[in-house]
Amino acid sequence: SGNTVLCQGDSVVLTSSADNAYLWNNGATTQSITVLTSGNYHVTLTDSLGCRGVSSPTNVVVYPMPQASFTTNDTLGCTPYLVHFTNNSTNATNYHWKFGDLQENLTFSPSHNYHNSGLYSVTLIVTNDTSVCPSDTLTILNYITVNQSPVATITTNGPLTFCEVESVIVAVY
Repeated sequence: SGNTVLCQGDSVVLTSSADNAYLWNNGATTQSITVLTSGNYHVTLTDSLGCRGVSSPTNVVVYPMPQASFTTNDTLGCTPYLVHFTNNSTNATNYHWKFGDLQENLTFSPSHNYHNSGLYSVTLIVTNDTSVCPSDTLTILNYITVNQSPVATITTNGPLTFCEVESVIVAVY
């Protein structure tokens, strides 16, 4: 009963027709078995006269759950701040990044440029192509800190056009 294509952690119950004795190829001797792992399952029945019959195999496929995981080269910088993300996810084929600044990306290990100062939470949502397993989401709150870069200004105490013997003082703030 149930789907024979599963995601890790799910199960399916295989039930044999009624008879006197049951022997499944996994060693079980009950009329029904609960299957958690991939494989071909069949049962040998023995009736009251000692006659045996073997069922055709039922193939069960169990896909591993996707697991979201990532790191970055650094989490603190100044505007504009380019961050390189390393995707360490397992059992996934699709990646949806949210960088906390309304920007998103669908590549495996993206780089992202933060243009404004602030604290940014980063989210990675991963799925696999089976459509059997649910997605997995990892959000790290306040993961990226971006400080505003200082703005340098130059002031002078006089005109910038002058004769060779004259001078001007330049101050950087």
